Amino acid sequence: MSVAGTSLTYRTPGASNVNRSGNVKRPMNAFMVWAREYRPKLANRLPNANNAEISVKLGQVWNELTSDEKKPFYEEAERIKTKHKLDNPGEAIIHLYQLVLPKTPFVLEIKCHLFTLNNGSGDK
Repeated sequence: MSVAGTSLTYRTPGASNVNRSGNVKRPMNAFMVWAREYRPKLANRLPNANNAEISVKLGQVWNELTSDEKKPFYEEAERIKTKHKLDNPGEAIIHLYQLVLPKTPFVLEIKCHLFTLNNGSGDK
């Protein structure tokens, strides 16, 4: 499905629009729009780099771009977000961060040492 006014596709052909939990996936942000286009070029320039190294390099290059260079990708991300809302009218884009506590209780032990100086002898 292509995004109106662009040559980019909204989703990768054949990819599901839901995640493993059955929730609708979030639309791509500006960085992801840019990285989707730039990652293959960078991978060709760095044939021996693994995916993690390419991802780090992508972040570095993105941070070096000026606001004017990033602007078209922010605009594209906004168009994708609008298209996403039209395709999924009942879904709200909610960003939740959940604090996950360990299943077993734990105790944080803090030790405090008190030292007493007796006329400079250094005894504890």
